Amino acid sequence: MIKEKFQKTSWYRLLQVFFVSLFLLVLSAVIGIFITYKPERYLDNSKSSIICISGKYKDNHYPLDKNSFYIYSWDDEFSESEKIDARKLCAYDKLGITYSSEYSDPQIENYRLNKVYGINNSWSEAFGYSILYVLGVVIGFGLFKRIFFFIAFGENIFTGFND
Repeated sequence: MIKEKFQKTSWYRLLQVFFVSLFLLVLSAVIGIFITYKPERYLDNSKSSIICISGKYKDNHYPLDKNSFYIYSWDDEFSESEKIDARKLCAYDKLGITYSSEYSDPQIENYRLNKVYGINNSWSEAFGYSILYVLGVVIGFGLFKRIFFFIAFGENIFTGFND
């Protein structure tokens, strides 16, 4: 009886608007979680290497991360200063000589960049985290509804699990 009267009030309508807004917020959060955890390809600096293709140190392999080369650009290429470092590395077998006038820049492309890609995250992670989030929100909404009806109308919290 009291519940039916409450459903005709403006507070009830305001509560419905609140729940619909919360639902849209949750939906956008689930989409955000899904986009965040979808699989993406990345350049693996620890497995990629510089391979010298000419000069005294031909066929030498220099791992990027162990030689302080890190590629973070969108095009997966070296910056200009890193290109100079790589050319000097293959020409003189020395690192960190970019600004040294003792060693001149060979000016020829004497290296090849061996790029190795990896994939972070997975579709199962994206679906799993999205489903966990939705389940948490559904349980939270259910608890909120039951507590609200208990406080507002004195309904038993444990009744009505079948509706």
